This record gives sequence, structure tokens and C-alpha cells, in this order.
Amino acid sequence: AVNPSGTEAVVGSADHGLKVFTVDNCKMKRNLYNKKFGHTEWVTSCCYLQDGRIMSGGMDNKLCLWHSSAVKCDDLVAHKASVSKVESNSNNVVISASYDR
Repeated sequence: AVNPSGTEAVVGSADHGLKVFTVDNCKMKRNLYNKKFGHTEWVTSCCYLQDGRIMSGGMDNKLCLWHSSAVKCDDLVAHKASVSKVESNSNNVVISASYDR
């Protein structure tokens, strides 16, 4: 997913983390994962919110709302199966899809 200003891209992966890259030179800017915060399974989808935060969903059934300036997230556990898609709009409203419903 690309941020609203078009300067960064975030990708999720099978190693349970997310990586943020600069668009102009493809250099890694941040690694969003540590032992206290993040997913315990593959990251299957991610998106930027207008305010710079990142929402991710994974095979661990949870959504993570990542802080814009720290490697820290708030866990949002609502699904009973893998999250297949997260998407946000210009009002920072996020919807998620899962294999549970």
C-alpha cells in the first residue's frame, strides 16, 4: 500500500512483519515488528490511513493499528478467521474482510 502523499509504501510478509520503504529510492525506512507488538502469523493485507498510521490484518485473525512514529501497535481482535483485506477511506474509516463472515 502507498501512503496518501505517495512517498512511502508498506508491505506485509510471511515473517509476521511489515516493512516501510521510500518510493523514490526503495530504501527500507521502518520495520514494523517486535516481540511485544505485531502479528503472530503472516500479514495478509495492509493500508495507510490519512493521518499516517498503518492498519494491517493477518492470518492470526487480528488487525493491528500501527502508530505513525513508533514500532508499536494497538491490537484489534474481532475476527474468528484469517483477515483477507483491510481498506481505509479519506475519513480514516477502516473496513476489514475475513474468512469468518
